[in-house]
Amino acid sequence: MLQTQTVEPGTLSLLKTLMYVPVLKQSYLVGGTALSLLYGHRISIDLDLFYHDDLDKTAIIQSLTNLFKIDFDYRGNPNSLGIFCNIRNEKLTL
Repeated sequence: MLQTQTVEPGTLSLLKTLMYVPVLKQSYLVGGTALSLLYGHRISIDLDLFYHDDLDKTAIIQSLTNLFKIDFDYRGNPNSLGIFCNIRNEKLTL
């Protein structure tokens, strides 16, 4: 059973929304939040998603912009390997 009490409500709500975003279907949750949901050992406040394949950064950014509108805050660096952003004031790393 998932230990949802260890994840901030806004973070958990965002995770549930992101699970249904088509461009994110190949991603999976990693890091502290994944462990926190599994073991319930600490409070978690951010989301880290991982891909095995190359990121289509343009498609992901466009999709998240369309879905979350002004709640999506991305100040991109074209040289970065991932996407570091905030959605509804929740930190998301891809």
